[in-house]
Amino acid sequence: FFKKYARIHRALRLMEEGYLENQSVETLAKTVGYSSRAPFYLAFEQIMGESLSYFRESREVKTVLVSFKRGDKLLVLIEL
Repeated sequence: FFKKYARIHRALRLMEEGYLENQSVETLAKTVGYSSRAPFYLAFEQIMGESLSYFRESREVKTVLVSFKRGDKLLVLIEL
């Protein structure tokens, strides 16, 4: 169990550092010690309690910037 936990938390650190911006999940899985992405996905869900896909989607920064003029005022709305 400790080995699996350590690998997944190393993967989390790498993802926080932007690893998946330039690399695939397959490469991440191999970097942290898995033979392919299938056992990595399974271990991730066991340790984190949610799928990797859901984890990534729920942590995406979603920003909407809307600006418009009302009379002589510029109104800006930012939604995260």
